[in-house]
Amino acid sequence: MRSKIEYIFGKEILGAYTRASIELDIFLLAYIIYLSNLAIPQGPRQLVGLQLFNSYNILCTSIDVLVERIKQFN
Repeated sequence: MRSKIEYIFGKEILGAYTRASIELDIFLLAYIIYLSNLAIPQGPRQLVGLQLFNSYNILCTSIDVLVERIKQFN
């Protein structure tokens, strides 16, 4: 992800970033987007049935793996 961000913005990101500072940066970016009327927050009812990301469901896959391991253990 870091390399993609560096590529898109054309700036090298220092390795001194911490998770806390990145979370703050992401929050501030989202807040600026909201204040600028560039996006409207969506409630859970509006998001039902939408596939927001073009990827497999990590949670379901992990649960399936966990179920299999429990079956093997028992």
